[in-house]
Order: sequence, then structure tokens, then C-alpha cells
Amino acid sequence: MVSLKPHPGAGIFFGLLAYLFFSSSDALIKILSNKDSIESLSIYQIVATQTLFGLIVILALLPSRGGLSSLKIKSFKVFSARALVAGLGALFAYYSFSQMPMTEVYAIIFCTPMLVTILSVLFLKEIVKIYRWSAVVLGFIGVLIMVRPGFDTLTIAHLAALCAACMGASSTLIMRKWGRFENPLAMLFSVMLGYLITSLPMVAFYYKTPSFNQWLMMAGSGFLLASAQFFIIKAIAITQASSIAPLQYSQMIWGLLFGLLIFKQTPDIYMLIGMIIIIGSSLYTLHREHIHGRTLNAQIKR
Repeated sequence: MVSLKPHPGAGIFFGLLAYLFFSSSDALIKILSNKDSIESLSIYQIVATQTLFGLIVILALLPSRGGLSSLKIKSFKVFSARALVAGLGALFAYYSFSQMPMTEVYAIIFCTPMLVTILSVLFLKEIVKIYRWSAVVLGFIGVLIMVRPGFDTLTIAHLAALCAACMGASSTLIMRKWGRFENPLAMLFSVMLGYLITSLPMVAFYYKTPSFNQWLMMAGSGFLLASAQFFIIKAIAITQASSIAPLQYSQMIWGLLFGLLIFKQTPDIYMLIGMIIIIGSSLYTLHREHIHGRTLNAQIKR
């Protein structure tokens, strides 16, 4: 019997679908935590609840991925570090979504490849040439343009988004250094566990009884998030990570559409120019990473 190999285009499809699911989950989070609504829920409660629903998806995947043995880890330190940075990154990112337009949050979080460059020099002692340093400088210029030259609109939410990018960069370094030896599903489980560990202890202080619609949205967000993580893993299994990583910028398109259609937010010229510069800089950084065989791991978001 002839076995047919999956077409690489299928990996691109799964990658695009995953980032659509990520953005849809983020949009639901923004609705649930909207700072202008008196019925909004706390980020802690939203993250904890969506994670519990998301874990249902992971448990459903176990039989087809080798059962409980697929969650076996080789290093507890790697597992724990991955969980911690993922959990903190989620809280920072979701707080930013509750306060800012989705496209603005994405633009800052997409500084992750540039931060990876800086951290890889500091902690992995990698040698970075002038081309990649130029991309880093250009990317941060894009951030400054986006938040206005005079910092008139700089808020704690902007700082939180930058912290989310830092957590994403830290996660990438962990995966680059040690994560390649771990089972992808185990690393996905560490992310979801990290979400719970960082949010669940605070739920008692900020709990509010959700409405039926809010329960549905949190459940939907959890299923979308976990499904997106699975589709990323599936995409990486079919297509090279270097082909999948740039697809994350499709989230900017979804962020713009959701912002216009759901939240009635129209980006101004500063935001658009800044986003274009940041995306261009990040794509160039990804290109240089691929050339040097250090393609950013796109298996798990944030």
C-alpha cells in the first residue's frame, strides 16, 4: 500500500487556521474583559475558566497521540519554566487586550523576534551581526512611532504588552535550548498548566458569577485556544517551522477586522506605519534566523 505524504500546502492551511483561532479567542477575551463594560470579568477568572475548557481538548487528543505517555517529560525544570513564562505572558497579553485595540497589542507582541535576538546574545552568547541589530533598532523605532513620538498615549497596557513579548521571547529561548527534546503535546500541556497556576489563585479575590453568554464565550475561547495550539503542532509536523512562523502576522489582519466590525476601532496613521515597520523588521529577523538554522519555534503561542 502506498502512503501519501501530506502536501506542504496543508501545513500552511493549518497554520493560517490556527492563527485565525488564536485571534478569535483573543477577541472573545477582549469582549469578556472590556474595561468599558460594568459586566466585564477579571482577567484571572477568564484565563482560568478558558484553560479548564481548553484542557478538555487536550484530554480528547491523548488517545490519538499515544495516551498519557505523550505527556511524559524529560526535564521538570524545562516544563516548569515553560509553564511559568507562558502563564505570565497570557496575563500580560490579555490585560493589554482589555485596554487597547487588538492590532496595537499584536504589533507590540510581534516584537518577540527582536527581543529573541537581544536575549540570545545575553544568555546564549550567540553572535549577532549588524544586519540583525539593524532590524532590532528599526523594529523599536516602529514601536515608538506606534505609541506616538511624545509618549502622550503610553499606558500600563503598553508596558504589559511589552512584558508579554518578553515572556514570548523567553519561551522561545527555552524551546530553542531545551524544548526540542520534549514531546510537543507535553509542552502544550505545560502552557495550559501555566495559565492555571498564574490565574487560579487570584480567582477567589476577583470572582463574579458569569452570565450564560459569558460561560459560552469562555468555553469557546478555551476550545479555540487549545485547537489553535494543536493546529500549530500539526502544521509544524507537515511544513518547516520557517514557513509557518511568518503566518502569525495574519493575526494583524484579523485584529483589524475584529476591531472594525466588533469594537468599532479604526487604526490611525501612526499605528499603521508603526505596524508595517515592526512586521517588516520581524520578518527580516525570522529570515536571518532561518539562514543561520535557528528558526523560531512556532509550536506554542506566547
